[in-house]
Amino acid sequence: MNRQQNLSSQQIISSAKNMPLSELEKLVGNVLEVRAERIAPHLSGEEEKLLKIIGKRLPNKNLVQMKKLQKLRDEEKLSSEGFAELAKLIEKLEEIHAVRMSAVAALADLRGITFQNALKQVGLNLPDYE
Repeated sequence: MNRQQNLSSQQIISSAKNMPLSELEKLVGNVLEVRAERIAPHLSGEEEKLLKIIGKRLPNKNLVQMKKLQKLRDEEKLSSEGFAELAKLIEKLEEIHAVRMSAVAALADLRGITFQNALKQVGLNLPDYE
């Protein structure tokens, strides 16, 4: 059964306040995708390409694993294999982040706005992986 509900933004925010963080992150990602889809027809091909790059993230399972390994490291219980895995995950995160920030800078140039304004327009807060 596909029943559409008309919820006010205040009801949605109220509900979001009670969500587990992982579910809230998924919701925010989905809302940003809906927003991008709505404005996409008004975007140039280059802007659309940049927004797709900006939307890429480290998969949630990798973030969960990274946080687990960081906790073990902080508790001084991380094995050498764990350190190696953590280093690979951090490197992967940094690579994705660098590509995304480069795309934000290109979008800012394309739109003739500051980097900070471009971050706001795409809904990013730094750091965006915590």
